[in-house]
Amino acid sequence: MFALARVHQPAVIFVDEIDSLLCSRTESDTDMARRMKTEFLVQFDGAATSAEDRILLIGATNRPQELDDAARRRLVKRLYIPLPEIEARRSLILRLLAKEPSKLTEAQVTMICERTDGIHIS
Repeated sequence: MFALARVHQPAVIFVDEIDSLLCSRTESDTDMARRMKTEFLVQFDGAATSAEDRILLIGATNRPQELDDAARRRLVKRLYIPLPEIEARRSLILRLLAKEPSKLTEAQVTMICERTDGIHIS
């Protein structure tokens, strides 16, 4: 992946759920898991070794606290995207309901919006 990105610069490497790939190392990690994490970090370090390199790595996660410290140090820019506020949740719910027959009242939709505060669905 990194070699391909070097050949086809400028390139963006997007890794969704990067925490599943680069979770904190533990004693219970298999040798293969340790080698894979180490190799990913080595390749990541070498991705932009010259000033002309134009490779951007983006990692997305819902659990940044589970990232390996070495990975977290390398991902220098961090964007926090919070869960939607009540009006955004209302908009999402109404958009989803528009596709299906529903007899929900406005009060019931409001109750759903209130009860989904802080809920993350993955």
